[in-house]
Amino acid sequence: MLDHPQSGSFTTVDERFKSVGCLFFVVGAQKSGTTWLNKYLREHENAAVPLWKENNFWNMVEGYPDPGGMLIEQKKLREEKGLFQRIKEKATMSRSDARKQRGIALALAAADNPNPPYSAYADVLLESSTADTKAMGEACPAYAFLKPSTYAEMARLSDNVRFIFLMRDPVSRFISSVRHSLRKSVGATGIEGDSLSEAIHAHLSMSTNGRRPIGHSQYQRTLANLDAAVAPENLSLIFFEEMFAQDKIEELCAFLNIPYKPGKVDRVVHRGAGGEVEVSEDDRRVIANALSPAYDFMLARFDGNLPDKWLKSASLRNSVSG
Repeated sequence: MLDHPQSGSFTTVDERFKSVGCLFFVVGAQKSGTTWLNKYLREHENAAVPLWKENNFWNMVEGYPDPGGMLIEQKKLREEKGLFQRIKEKATMSRSDARKQRGIALALAAADNPNPPYSAYADVLLESSTADTKAMGEACPAYAFLKPSTYAEMARLSDNVRFIFLMRDPVSRFISSVRHSLRKSVGATGIEGDSLSEAIHAHLSMSTNGRRPIGHSQYQRTLANLDAAVAPENLSLIFFEEMFAQDKIEELCAFLNIPYKPGKVDRVVHRGAGGEVEVSEDDRRVIANALSPAYDFMLARFDGNLPDKWLKSASLRNSVSG
């Protein structure tokens, strides 16, 4: 059993993590279906996920200073409103709003104490748990950047801890992330061919070691760290291009030890305007070459048995424009 990633000494963890049969973590990747899967699990009567998605709790355990950006904004709002105003609002709050605020409060409490035995974090996971819950956990794309020692720490929370890593064609995932970033800065109507191309090259020039769009497509790093800490039978690798099929959803349910429930595969979450703007073949080629190590790794790991979109993108590498 590995030591705690910060303290360097063995510590106990809250026994409540063992209160359900399966504890799971969807560790990414960003723009690869984590929101869809989180919603599916939220609606499953035998699964439980936190009221507030993407807490970045385990990144903070490693010493990364802040929770997710959305949670930071919620913290600022709570501080600006003050205790009296929050109490006044609570008196007239709808049930759904009250649950949301409860989720925010629990997430902020966990952010303030990312230390063993992780009791505040247990509160976050257990908030939505019921007598019917057979599996509980959370989805957080930022967990793709964790160290092996942190994955090992997560794995020892309970007797049955499962990890799910969603992967999308690296070029497609990168473009989706850039589009998402561009929509936030210029708005949906501001996305044109030139602006998208400029944004792609700007993001490619950013450091590949940080949490930039290119970093989320470097699956070789995440898989190496997961392999070092998680037993193969406790790790499920799912391709975004294949996950929206009932047989894949059935396999996922079996992996989490919950009854199969059909998924709403025609439901698309976080689809924004601007997606109709095409990316040139030259830009796709540049992205594919920048992500060549990821394609090399994945082709070797899966013996070339990757979805067609992956193989098409991989074939662009080192090719010359006509």
